Amino acid sequence: MVPKVAYGFVLLTGQACVSANRVYVHESIAEEFTQKLKAHIEQIYAPGTGDPMEQAVYSFTKTISQKKILGPLVDKIQYEHVMKFIEEGKKAGSEVVTGGSRLGDKGYFVQPTIFRNVSIRLSILSNL
Repeated sequence: MVPKVAYGFVLLTGQACVSANRVYVHESIAEEFTQKLKAHIEQIYAPGTGDPMEQAVYSFTKTISQKKILGPLVDKIQYEHVMKFIEEGKKAGSEVVTGGSRLGDKGYFVQPTIFRNVSIRLSILSNL
């Protein structure tokens, strides 16, 4: 389940508005699920940037054997929009489980970011 959820978050890297942006998990499995999702994202998606089309197509039925490359956000406007959401979450005291920063020093890349314990009043929960 975790690889499918992670893939849903990074799908098209914001190039189209079809990626998942939140997941609700029952409190009885929340800690275990969050740690597995964090480990998966850090191992598979967080290390590299570039053209994701150069990588093999992701398959839900096969084990992932290589790291996936993340593409950039579509433009500077979207990059700034995403970074504003991330900063708002940090300032409000939401827990950053992983990510939350720029990825690399060129282009509009953002680390895959997981927040936990987000107030329903924050834009990162209600406006993404």
